[in-house]
Amino acid sequence: MDDTLVCMRVQEELASATGLGNATLQVQVGDGIVLLTGTVASYAEKCRATRAVRRVAGVVESIQEILVLIESPDGVSDESLLWRVERCLAWAAAIPAGAVKVFVRRGWVTLRGVVDWNFQREECERIVGQLAGVVGIINLLTVRARLRAIDPMQSTTGALRRNAEIRSSDIAVIHTCGNVVLTGTVRNWYERRAIRRVAWSIPGVTLVRDRMQVL
Repeated sequence: MDDTLVCMRVQEELASATGLGNATLQVQVGDGIVLLTGTVASYAEKCRATRAVRRVAGVVESIQEILVLIESPDGVSDESLLWRVERCLAWAAAIPAGAVKVFVRRGWVTLRGVVDWNFQREECERIVGQLAGVVGIINLLTVRARLRAIDPMQSTTGALRRNAEIRSSDIAVIHTCGNVVLTGTVRNWYERRAIRRVAWSIPGVTLVRDRMQVL
């Protein structure tokens, strides 16, 4: 697809997306790769802008260099933000108690620890990303290794075939000692994300490397 057309569609999607009223964004496109630059008023707004770009047909890859500029007369201290993050994670039913250690410096939140499943790792980042005062997130959480009673390779390929969201048939799966490598081509970012989630859902998987390409 022509880069000019992709750029126009991305700009239209950003303009129509909800929750981006305080964003000042610029779009550049080359060979289907979108570079998004500018400023937003919160980390949550930054995430919404990234998702909006990935919804557009013709986007092969997205790179974002967006700055979070929090406009507050008093600001949010690191101590206050740390307290908020720890409380929210403690109240989350899906997050094991005491599994996540939180560090905050200049609005950047670092998450460390070990969780049982990747969805818990993603849930921690989602929860933190909604909090006021967050400038960025460094997610260093790892997934606990598990004993495998089933063949992870067979389980992954079977789950991919059963999933209604996945239509691509040329996805190759390589599994080595808990590490999964995904290669092949997909139709869009949503299918790519669905494939990653399937791979992460298999017991024994501790790392997923995404080398798929969006057509």
